[in-house]
Amino acid sequence: MDGNAMIIKSGASPGYIKNSYGVSVVRGNSLPFGTLREHDDISTDIFSVGKNALVIMVSDGISEIFAAQDSDILKGIIEVTDTTNPQIMASVIMKQALKQCDNKPKDDMTVMVVNIQQR
Repeated sequence: MDGNAMIIKSGASPGYIKNSYGVSVVRGNSLPFGTLREHDDISTDIFSVGKNALVIMVSDGISEIFAAQDSDILKGIIEVTDTTNPQIMASVIMKQALKQCDNKPKDDMTVMVVNIQQR
């Protein structure tokens, strides 16, 4: 069963949605939440998601590690990682990020992965 998800994204690092259609990049065009004023616009997008889709969010410490080499590296890691298990996906991303910086991160490194299930 497929459905739609509304993603509200405010500034910061891009997020990703992995489903049977592939990997979509979620970007926010507004400022981060902490700097928004009452009348500022917040980006919202609708994405198609299927059963077992993964929603992946990373901190700038993760995204900047990969962007320093090629902005598509993280998307590629997500594409080739064959799992719907959020913990496995998060661990793969974190291990690859730590490998890129020789286990010496310059910023916080956070990965959050959510699995979308059918009700």
